[in-house]
Amino acid sequence: MKVVQVLYSGLGGHGSVVSSLVQADTKGDWEHGLIFYGVEKLLPAYQEFCLSYRVPYLYIQKKKGIFRLPGKEVYRAFASLQPDAIILHSPTLILPAWLYCLRHRKKLFVVEHTPHAIKGRAERIATLLSLLLARKVVCLSENYRKELQKRIPFLNLSKRITVIRNGIDLNRFNPLPVRERQEFHIGMAGRFSSQKNQGLILEAAMAGFADGRLDKQVHFHFAGEGETLDRLKQLSEEKGLESQVHFHGLLGEMELLAFFRQLDLYVHASFAETMCTSVMQAMACGLPVIGSDIPGINDLLPAGDNTITLLPNNQVETWLKQMLSYRDRTLRDRKAAQVRQAAGQYFSAEETFAIYSQLIAS
Repeated sequence: MKVVQVLYSGLGGHGSVVSSLVQADTKGDWEHGLIFYGVEKLLPAYQEFCLSYRVPYLYIQKKKGIFRLPGKEVYRAFASLQPDAIILHSPTLILPAWLYCLRHRKKLFVVEHTPHAIKGRAERIATLLSLLLARKVVCLSENYRKELQKRIPFLNLSKRITVIRNGIDLNRFNPLPVRERQEFHIGMAGRFSSQKNQGLILEAAMAGFADGRLDKQVHFHFAGEGETLDRLKQLSEEKGLESQVHFHGLLGEMELLAFFRQLDLYVHASFAETMCTSVMQAMACGLPVIGSDIPGINDLLPAGDNTITLLPNNQVETWLKQMLSYRDRTLRDRKAAQVRQAAGQYFSAEETFAIYSQLIAS
């Protein structure tokens, strides 16, 4: 069966989700194809991935403007790849995908990645159309499904939706042997945008260095690009923290793996997530995690599980104190074992692939 997945061309959680599904197909059950779509240019890492795994792909650059909706070029991409099933990770392309599947009697599935709180009008309309036109809409968590039902009370979603959690490559993202060193490295990976809250981490760092609770052995690392990056860089420079706060820019998957492996503690401050891939990857690498107490992070593990330290988004001092507590090597080692075990139990890409395969075959 030929399965074509459609995803955003720039940095985002789609790439990791899709690549994990491709890599998890160890028996070659699917004939894979990818379509990248977006205003951003195709990430070189995505192109390299397709070439490495011999996955046919097409890139379509979206034209800016609210009235520049996708049409013939997207439909032509489907016609070129001729899939038996489409997995749409970009719901705004629902109409050309549905038209192709209708005309050729193929199966269409839509995956909801965008947090409800930050959806614009176009995305909300796309969600509604997906529920009406797709064979199934996939939600990444039960909480997301429940919230979607609240927002669309006039439709019975029980038969239109299924919940499938994302998985990651646990063989690739795994811990390195414990290192003995005096330095303490804290990091966060994510797009610099209004959706994320890297500013809180930087505020905590500035407060700690200012009053001496943090010393020169403590380093903060940020991976990613985006519209809020320059402002935070400038703020760091104004406080004279260039030697303690490091901005690594956009990282490919292997570079991201190296990024995680240089850390002692992973922090993820955010206002909106669906199912936070960066936290999952950090856990798989055996990193203790401090995260914002929001859906997409607080529901990664079962209720009552305290493996992830969850904190409010508006308490800089609380974040700083928690980060300081993880300088205790005994605490870090204990948490490292817990997070890796939890990742193995809940984040298997092979299990996710098997569930998608069953869905498509049904």
